[in-house]
Amino acid sequence: MRNARIRLGSNKTLAGLIDVMSWHDHYIYILIVATDHGVTGRELTEKYGLNYVNHRVNFQRLNVDLALLGWRFVSKPRTTQNKPWGWWLQPI
Repeated sequence: MRNARIRLGSNKTLAGLIDVMSWHDHYIYILIVATDHGVTGRELTEKYGLNYVNHRVNFQRLNVDLALLGWRFVSKPRTTQNKPWGWWLQPI
């Protein structure tokens, strides 16, 4: 995380955040959500081949590091409440 803080100058945009967080083990989540807003857990598995039992856990782990840079993952219904929920990156 120290290296990311050194390069903090460009973390105000999604492109900057992608660059700053490229060192992270779960960086692929940042890249996918930044380019496919509202992606669902099922799409992460089927479309992007991320075969984790619970994607939400990885998002929660990433949120700890992202909060230090002023960002977070949020999950909300894509359309109606009973439909799949999607993930977005949001500045804090």
